[in-house]
Amino acid sequence: MDAPIDPYFPYVRLILETLISWPVLALAVILLLIRNPRILERIAYLAAIGEVDVDAPVGELAQTREALKARARTLQDPDLVPRMLAGGDRPEEVYGAAIAIRAKPRPEYFKPAVACLERLGRDPELKGVRLNFVWTLVKAVHEVLIQDLKHAPAPQLPRADLEYARSVLQALTDNPRIASDRPEQPDKGVRGPIKWALRW
Repeated sequence: MDAPIDPYFPYVRLILETLISWPVLALAVILLLIRNPRILERIAYLAAIGEVDVDAPVGELAQTREALKARARTLQDPDLVPRMLAGGDRPEEVYGAAIAIRAKPRPEYFKPAVACLERLGRDPELKGVRLNFVWTLVKAVHEVLIQDLKHAPAPQLPRADLEYARSVLQALTDNPRIASDRPEQPDKGVRGPIKWALRW
């Protein structure tokens, strides 16, 4: 004897076969992107970061850097930069986040950037992140400090965060790779922006 058919089965099948189709899903995605433009800008910025050649000579990074800067100036998603600095420490994300911070030096980016520098500094090899990318992130931290402490009507960075940054930057100076960066002209290497960022 055949099992009884659920009376709702024909309706469920109709929905699955006709309503949930690729065109409908594509339309749903388009509507989602229209209603949430931050998702689209996040995708575009992460795609631009994907173009970063982490082994390219500094001079060859200029075009990529300018493209990232242009996109970073229009970023409206305040969560993107902290997410890129949240712990993966992939070189291209560190660099992309640093460029975004330099384009818009917001106080909420300060602590995630310093925490990333702390993780990098603990590793003798800076977790494989090239010195130029670390220089860019330290410079970004310095620019947040300038923006907040010198140009903002009322500074927003808590004293505890400033002291945390001081201890991280001082420890970063002792990292073997950074200590050996440009020994004849240390201010031209990573130690340059570290020195500037400690003057607040």
